[in-house]
Amino acid sequence: MSDEPKTLTLKDWIEGHRERFVQALPQGSITIERFLAATTFEILNNPKLQKCDRTSLTESLLLSARYGLEVGPLLGQAFLIPYNDRRMMPDGSWAKVMTCHFQVGYKGLIVLARRSKTIKTIAAEVVYENDHFECELGLHPNLVHKMDIRKPRGTPIAYYCAVELENGGTQFKVLSLPDAEAHRDRYSKGYQQAPEDNPWNTNFESMALKTVIIKNLKLCPMSVEALEAVNREERGLEMRNVTGTGLDALPPPSPEAEIIPEPAPEPAAEGVRPAAARAAAAKAAGRARSPAVAPERPQAAPADQDPAPDAAPGLVARKAQAKSFVEGLVPAPDQEWFYALLEKAKTTADVSQIERDISKRYGDPTK
Repeated sequence: MSDEPKTLTLKDWIEGHRERFVQALPQGSITIERFLAATTFEILNNPKLQKCDRTSLTESLLLSARYGLEVGPLLGQAFLIPYNDRRMMPDGSWAKVMTCHFQVGYKGLIVLARRSKTIKTIAAEVVYENDHFECELGLHPNLVHKMDIRKPRGTPIAYYCAVELENGGTQFKVLSLPDAEAHRDRYSKGYQQAPEDNPWNTNFESMALKTVIIKNLKLCPMSVEALEAVNREERGLEMRNVTGTGLDALPPPSPEAEIIPEPAPEPAAEGVRPAAARAAAAKAAGRARSPAVAPERPQAAPADQDPAPDAAPGLVARKAQAKSFVEGLVPAPDQEWFYALLEKAKTTADVSQIERDISKRYGDPTK
């Protein structure tokens, strides 16, 4: 018999996590058979998901199971989004690693809201320019939306979410088209960096509806699961599709993950400081603002700036404190990875960043 390890197929890998998914699925949501079928179909039909780091894929699926939502565009409740995240590798270099991110769709938020015993009905609609629409605020709020099916509705002008509570009360939120665009431009860092690939560009209507649903549900009494999903999506809504998402201190990616190493920066010419080299290049290209480059003078670091590595007397003590933080929070199999990162840290700011990444991934028990 051959001693070579058996290659784990995607089906075997998913089935290997069946029990974890069963424990995570809430009662009365979705059956484990349908959850696994939808998961397998979604991954098999997306080659990029097959190249994702398996740890990130597992965490995304556990979140989907915890909320009791089916992934994929068929129902549009939740999605598995592959992104190239920038990470530090074990050798200290940087690379882009294909990583899976979990995202709740606006239909998934509606499903979670409907499961709350405090919410009777919920609706989210688009208002078009030829619709009859009235919105009255104040002590006696009222919302009227009528459409004439015999006429063209025109272009979208607003989006709203309306909720009827079990106690007889109502709650609604309206987002005009200019307000939706202003929200996108102000908060969506993903849109600012890559607008052509961002959901705000590819599916503006869904993103606008999702935004107004989140704004409305924050004002409604809901179950813990629904409220958690709303808060999570509010935090993550504007950060998606951004290269480098605070995953710099994660453990090494799994063997299945697609890794694209970043080229090492070119060293500066001998005897030429980086700032002077840039100024010299700008001058040669006719872009220099002054005829000569003033010599750089050593300046004292500002009070809020970390000192240089060789002038940081508290760096060793800071690393020792961070190691205790790792021991108390990070599971044993991942601790060596973070110890190696701490050894490479050159400033106390680097150490603080590693602690923030650990808290984001594993949770800080002091909060």
